[in-house]
This record gives sequence, C-alpha cells and structure tokens, in this order.
Amino acid sequence: LMKILIGTTSEQKINIVKDVFNKNKGGVCAVIPMQVESGIVEQPLDKETTIKGSVNRAKNAINKGHQDYDIGLGLEGGLVLIDDLLHLICVASVVDKKLNIYTGISKDIPLPSIVSEKIKKGEQFCEAIREYEKFLKNDQNITSALVTELICRKESFTEAIEIALSKYKTEII
Repeated sequence: LMKILIGTTSEQKINIVKDVFNKNKGGVCAVIPMQVESGIVEQPLDKETTIKGSVNRAKNAINKGHQDYDIGLGLEGGLVLIDDLLHLICVASVVDKKLNIYTGISKDIPLPSIVSEKIKKGEQFCEAIREYEKFLKNDQNITSALVTELICRKESFTEAIEIALSKYKTEII
C-alpha cells in the first residue's frame, strides 16, 4: 500500500489525486490530507513562485505527517503572463523520503482577456473567473469547457501529477 501525504485538505484536489493514483496504481494507495501552508502569496503570478508553493506543500506535509509514508505531494495553481495575457498553470511536486523533488507542470491555458485584465488590476482569479462564468450563463446559458477547466483544474492538475510521477518512477526503477 503506497502512502501519500498531500499538502491540502481540498476535497477537489484530493479526488484528483485519488483518480490519478487509482488509474496508475490500481487503487492500492492511501491519500492522507494534511493542512499546510504554501509559504507563498495567495495568488502566484509566475512559474517560479507556483513551483515553490507546490514544493513547500509537499515538504510541509512530510514535516507535519508521520514517518510512515512513501511520498509527499504538493499541488499549486498559478498564473503566468505570456504575450500580455495571463495563463493558468498547475504544478505538482513529489518529494520522496530522501527529499528528492520531482516536479510536473501542466500546459498553460490562456484566460479570457476580460478575466486576465481584471486580475492585472488586482482582482482575485477565483472571483474573476466565477464572475465570467455567471456572465456566460446569463448571456448564453452555457459554460464553456475552457471556463469549467479554469475553475476545476482537473485536467491540468492530472497532467502535472502524471508528469511529476513519471519523473519519480524513472528514478526508482
């Protein structure tokens, strides 16, 4: 049984992790959530800060947790500026018992320009994207798959976790 200490208590993130490990490990793992700090700003606006938050969450889960674990896992979402438009990235960091770090980063997803501009003016991403989602529903009674992914981040976190795990598995084989 693989034991994973994850640096979050977010049910959404925990379920994403369980889905990835059930797919890759056949369900023979225990995901143990830990309430930890990321040690970074609430809304990271660059790749380096987002990576640091992910690594900090994994390490802090290990430091707070018990000794009986296989890996620590940290997840962090952030924004990066590309060609004057903010993009979402998701980062997953696996930290093993020797404190080796294996980081995966999802592909970037461009934000709708109106959301990007609001964030540049200081609005929080979660508020701006949900406001945009309401606008779409009111205007067309639909929510695009892109907006759903920007809110839930399931595919992006899955991609980041799988990349980090592939780096980790390469080292242990």
